[in-house]
Amino acid sequence: MANFEQFRTWVAEGESEKQEFKTSTGQRTETAKTVCAMLNASGGRILIGVQPSGEIVGQDVSDKTLADLSHGDSAD
Repeated sequence: MANFEQFRTWVAEGESEKQEFKTSTGQRTETAKTVCAMLNASGGRILIGVQPSGEIVGQDVSDKTLADLSHGDSAD
């Protein structure tokens, strides 16, 4: 598991074919599409809690967020 310094290094690299930023888990449908595209190519990394500009904004994860993710509820 990566630590925060590794996470910051990845963010500094910016988005690319192998790395994409998502602001929150609320973008699950778009994230799933990205995962599928990366799996069909040569892999990659999705960093959640990062604005497209590269600003690390984090994400509060509530019990509802965890429940929604585990049940596959769509937020977008």
